Amino acid sequence: MTVMAQADCADSDCMAPVASESETIRVGYTQFAPYSGTSKTSVAEGYLVDLMRLLAEPLGYTLQFVPHDNPGELLDSLEAGLIDVTSPLSFNSDREIYGRFTEAVHVFSLDLFIKRGGREISSLTDLQGLRVAVSQGSQAERRVRTIEGAIAVPVASSRELLLPLLSGDVDVVAAPAATVYYQLKRTGLGGRVESSDFNLNQFLAGFLVDRSHERLLIDLNSAIAQAQAQGHIKDLYDQWFRPAPDPFTTRESIVLLIALGAVIVGLLYWGWLHYGIRMSAKRATERADSLQEVLNATGATLLLADQNMRPLWWNEAYARNYPDHLPALNKGKSLEALFSSQVSVPEVPGVEGALRVDERIKELMTVGETQNVDHLASGKVLKSKGVKLSSGQYGLVAMDVTALSAAHRELQSNAEQLMESNRNLSEFSHIAAHDLAGPLRSIRNLHKWILDDIADSEVKLDTDVIENFEHINRLIERQSALIDDLLAYASSDGTESPRIFDPGARLASVIDLCEIPKNFEVTVAEDLPPLSADPVGFDIVLRNLISNAVKHHDREAGRIDVSWQRDGDFAQVLVTDDGPGIEPKYKKSVFRPFKTLKSRDRGGGTGLGLAFVERTVGKWGGHISVESDTSVRVTTFSFTVPLAQNNDTQNNVVRIRVG
Repeated sequence: MTVMAQADCADSDCMAPVASESETIRVGYTQFAPYSGTSKTSVAEGYLVDLMRLLAEPLGYTLQFVPHDNPGELLDSLEAGLIDVTSPLSFNSDREIYGRFTEAVHVFSLDLFIKRGGREISSLTDLQGLRVAVSQGSQAERRVRTIEGAIAVPVASSRELLLPLLSGDVDVVAAPAATVYYQLKRTGLGGRVESSDFNLNQFLAGFLVDRSHERLLIDLNSAIAQAQAQGHIKDLYDQWFRPAPDPFTTRESIVLLIALGAVIVGLLYWGWLHYGIRMSAKRATERADSLQEVLNATGATLLLADQNMRPLWWNEAYARNYPDHLPALNKGKSLEALFSSQVSVPEVPGVEGALRVDERIKELMTVGETQNVDHLASGKVLKSKGVKLSSGQYGLVAMDVTALSAAHRELQSNAEQLMESNRNLSEFSHIAAHDLAGPLRSIRNLHKWILDDIADSEVKLDTDVIENFEHINRLIERQSALIDDLLAYASSDGTESPRIFDPGARLASVIDLCEIPKNFEVTVAEDLPPLSADPVGFDIVLRNLISNAVKHHDREAGRIDVSWQRDGDFAQVLVTDDGPGIEPKYKKSVFRPFKTLKSRDRGGGTGLGLAFVERTVGKWGGHISVESDTSVRVTTFSFTVPLAQNNDTQNNVVRIRVG
């Protein structure tokens, strides 16, 4: 925009001095849009350029405009005599060494600009640590450098201020407000940048004239006074920076806005319908592609047929699994022809049996659904299902169950082997128990005969000898009871009904069979509640746990406590000892068969005891666990047994000292 304005000097009191001869004045300006700059046709333009024309050309001066990149270069040219006057610059004492300022013709408002929605700036302290873009050599640069903590980032031209802000290279832009607004208007970036509420400064500005051009300074000051008095400078400013008046009346504007809104709504509605249709079609296609991809990846086959059972579409997996069907598919043969070409088997482990072709077709047409097992020549086993769709068309889906069939066969084989192992183990238990019972009876008879012979000979034995013979008799009776229990337990398959028994009445004999050392103390909670389980199995479990506590103890004296607590419908029986304990890494393996932890002074067992205990507890629906703290020497084995009736825990404890 170039405004060739003439001063209105019709009145005698506004006559400006006129140069005696036409004199060429070299006017330096910066690339400082919209104040000054160079157009694409290399013509100087801008508000300050037009202001110089407004003031100087009516005085008879010929203007030659010389462009510069920044105010620093402008001052250097003025000092070197390359120009006679600069475009308006803010008043500054440092600049007065280059020339003399005219009267003020403009006010520069130095504002701060940030990215929309960015950090708010309300004081100078908010600028600490922030990078502030400024035009090189400008008043904004000098002002920012005086702010403590602010980091001035000079750029070569005011036209380059916005790019660093939007790219994140700087945090703030400090520049005259009109400059930034002009750039935003040109680039269409007004929605991405906003002005902060804080204003850095306002500067008065005037033309800086070379000191050798005294006459030019006087002429410009006179012209400035006259133009300000008559409002020409304000008019020129409004032409550059004020918005143009609305060419429409209020009524016309409203009508135009309503019409434009209706058009926009119509376009949006049409676009929404069109977009919705396109997106629905796209989603349907994506779903179909995804379904086909999933089916192909899993090996599932899919075939669709019309109302006459002629194939319409099939996926890649169908072609891979049924390659012999492809000729018939391509020829459009019916499903009956396809089914007839399949080889079916009546029984495949793990899947349902096969149907004849005529049965499948009849079932599909009448019931609307049919299933079959297809044993292919490739060795695969597919379980297929045909359905009649609501559209009257037919679909056939087949899943590969080859692995399922193989797994089922392997499972059956393992189950048969396990049953055989259990039968062998039960048979072995019977044989072992009977083989042990025979020698024990002989020992009992021999012991009785020895005692009878001694009695007949009337030999008087020492008290210690008599006690030893009595101890032998007790051991024989204990071993006999143990063998009887093993025989009864081995003959049980775990399916018999549980019996209600009083555990307290059985504990004395259980402890007696455990061979507790003299220096060990065993305590048993009083009034253990009646239980509902296998009493022989209960005795075996307690005998194993108490014997283990003794066997794995590392001291001459020890303590074993048998207590209980209620756990819902179960009694939780706890066997606690003060032995060395079990290391955490072994806690999960103590119940495994043939897993034994070597004791410190008595040696290990076979590793079957705790495995047998866990199996026994599991038979009556209970569970067993172990907790051990080696630092305080406390180990507790706990197992649950079904309660025969509701009972409360008793705190009274009866102590039984053995030996």
